Amino acid sequence: MEILQKMHQRATKQYLTETRFVFYCHIKIKIPLQSGAETLIDQCFDLLKSIDEQYNSYSQGSYFDRINKNAGDWVEVDEITIWLLNELDKIKSISNGIYNIAVMPLLRLWGFYQNRSCSLPCFNQITLLTEQLKGDVVSVKDSQVKLNRGNELITGSFIKAYAVDQVVAFLKAQGVTDALVNAGGSTIYAMNDEDHPYWKINIPHPISEDKSWFQINLSNECLSLSGRKSSFITIDDKQYSHIINASTGWPSSKYQAVALTSSAFYGDVLSTTLLANETDKKANANLKQAFKDKLKYYVVDQVMPAGIPAFIEC
Repeated sequence: MEILQKMHQRATKQYLTETRFVFYCHIKIKIPLQSGAETLIDQCFDLLKSIDEQYNSYSQGSYFDRINKNAGDWVEVDEITIWLLNELDKIKSISNGIYNIAVMPLLRLWGFYQNRSCSLPCFNQITLLTEQLKGDVVSVKDSQVKLNRGNELITGSFIKAYAVDQVVAFLKAQGVTDALVNAGGSTIYAMNDEDHPYWKINIPHPISEDKSWFQINLSNECLSLSGRKSSFITIDDKQYSHIINASTGWPSSKYQAVALTSSAFYGDVLSTTLLANETDKKANANLKQAFKDKLKYYVVDQVMPAGIPAFIEC
């Protein structure tokens, strides 16, 4: 556990910082040093661990793991699982099917999560799986869920962010008004008050390792980043991103997408969707309309020869 002293515009504060490995990434929580701060941080990580165990599709016995393993049959779940599925289905519809949490078979087809050399999938295989993803892949009835056979859900684009939202809600309920929750560098939630109006956050360069691109002031919102810099496969000397457009079946050729939202959950889902979307301008317009005044973003679609990213900002 680390104690930091930081100068702000109107005050000098000491912070207690703790980093632990949850959701297959390092999560850092920083709160002001005060009576009971260590207990608060422990409770935050207990909450993260509980959500990881109950809802992460990679956690054996979690609700999503049981749904996957019992595809074709009804599975009893809780209210949170139902809420997550309903909200994610709305994003699927708004994005014209670009975003879809049942994309795991496509990821496996492209060679992700496989211990083998990668080759381009044949067009017919891609078409078969994209057709399989259309319509209602997941059915919900009261407190039960059924996944169509041949499909598999993956929670990587949202469950860590959902957990971050719960930590933020918990800290607010405990009276904390100044904190930072950094989940793997891709989900960063800033809490601020009058004494500390913002946190300075470095945006990583889309292609250069261990290099920042620029810095922003983050205040009472979440920065969600999706990118292919460290998550890709190489086929015939070409990189293919792990972010796949579920409507076309092809990995994104874009480099990076960053979304600023009031919710980590929606921010991570939207940054994933924005990165996956290659040409569907209507889908982006739908997202802007659905989340108007709550979503700011940019997408890096190319990097110039000099290493300078070219991006679209909205």
